[in-house]
Amino acid sequence: MTEFELIDAICHGVNPVTGEVLDTPRDPALDRARLHYLDELMRVQGRRMSGARPPMHGKAWGAEDDSRLRALWGEGRDADTIAAELGRGMGAIIARLVHIGACQDRDLARQEHDRRLAAKA
Repeated sequence: MTEFELIDAICHGVNPVTGEVLDTPRDPALDRARLHYLDELMRVQGRRMSGARPPMHGKAWGAEDDSRLRALWGEGRDADTIAAELGRGMGAIIARLVHIGACQDRDLARQEHDRRLAAKA
């Protein structure tokens, strides 16, 4: 297990050894801070490792992209899966979900993303 997999599991409230959901008190503000830290850490590390950005990084979103995003989110997919499918970064997916009105704000979008990931585990 890599350092990132270990940190990712813990930040998402999952025991990295057994895969079980940790039964610990949750503090939404602290959870958001941990996940923000993890996102930033992975973003920086991803740049170092690949030197590449997602294929659609910096490109404008079209109506078809928005429709596809809305459909994938509506199907219950998490932001990481959608990002990979659309060639965008997870941060772009979260921001665009708010922009198209699929989520009220970025924090709520991240929380829903985390809930979907936990449900997959």
